[in-house]
Amino acid sequence: MQDEPFNMEGTLKRLIEAEDQAGGILQTAEESAKKILDEAQGQAKERIEATRRDLESILQSRMRDVEAEGGTEMRKRLDQVNAEAKEIQRAAKEHSPDAVERVVSWITRGGA
Repeated sequence: MQDEPFNMEGTLKRLIEAEDQAGGILQTAEESAKKILDEAQGQAKERIEATRRDLESILQSRMRDVEAEGGTEMRKRLDQVNAEAKEIQRAAKEHSPDAVERVVSWITRGGA
């Protein structure tokens, strides 16, 4: 029976040592998990920034394309309007002597 307290004391020591070891393991695991989380957050931020830069580049490229298309369309419309204006001027010049004669004739007849 005398050995019994000695065995209990040894068992208690081993339990305390095991608890200390478990606490150390837990602390190491927590530190490791925190480090892994910090690294993952850093990587996520980097990926988000890279994605933002890629999207910005794509949008700028598309804007340049749209602006170029819009410029081309505006030039086409201006060319069309200029062509129509020239045609109207040509037709006006072609008919203006006849119009002047009609107006003079109408005036000389007394507007009737």
